[in-house]
Amino acid sequence: MKPSIKQLRLQCRLDDDDDSDDELLTLYAGAARRKAENYTNRKLYDESVTYSA
Repeated sequence: MKPSIKQLRLQCRLDDDDDSDDELLTLYAGAARRKAENYTNRKLYDESVTYSA
């Protein structure tokens, strides 16, 4: 569920080579996640469930 830095750079139309904004993008992603959790009153979890047959 959590976007990667590469996905965040692509969404913001930033160069793949320039990593100067990575820390800021990480902070923004965390803030957006907390806002969504507060708005929905639900905890968002990373997809890590595995099923066995």
